[in-house]
Amino acid sequence: MVNHYGNCIVTTDVDGNFDKRGLPDSFVLAFCFTTHGNLLVQVIIVRNRYDI
Repeated sequence: MVNHYGNCIVTTDVDGNFDKRGLPDSFVLAFCFTTHGNLLVQVIIVRNRYDI
């Protein structure tokens, strides 16, 4: 977890029982959470790509 300009960013390797065709072996997503007081006001999910 990283705090960045008031946002919390969590990066994780996603795995589970779903169709993985076309996905890389290591499917990494970054979840960016923005809060205001005690409220969650925004969630942005970004695919991390290391092959660019």
